[in-house]
Amino acid sequence: MAKKKRHIIEGVAAVALLIVCVITFGVIWSTKGHTTGAVRTVGSSEKFTEAELNDAIDALCARFETDFRGCTLKAVRYDEERSKASNPGGFREGHSIILLTDFYAPHFFGPSTTTSLGGGHKDYEWKLHKNDFDWEVDSWGYA
Repeated sequence: MAKKKRHIIEGVAAVALLIVCVITFGVIWSTKGHTTGAVRTVGSSEKFTEAELNDAIDALCARFETDFRGCTLKAVRYDEERSKASNPGGFREGHSIILLTDFYAPHFFGPSTTTSLGGGHKDYEWKLHKNDFDWEVDSWGYA
């Protein structure tokens, strides 16, 4: 009788643990990416105005919120020299940009394109292009 009672208690505990795990996964996965509080660093640029750079960062943040669920954006920066070096001749002059980000992805969560989920990511590249008026994210990842 005691053995049967112990098996029932173990079964209930296992089910409760499973439910907690499913709820935790659901809460984290259903939230959007967090961009509030991200530090924006806009270096000097010969190609873009400060307003254009901030518009590009806004486009990146919007994409981060939808595609990087549960992750927290820590910093976004534009470095014109690094942008040129990362894409020699690969972009249309004046209409393309590379931004760098640092973000945190909770373990077992994060963008599907990262090579290792969970933990901090530094110098994560975002490639954007400008149509007539708006910036659009082309791709992201490590170079």
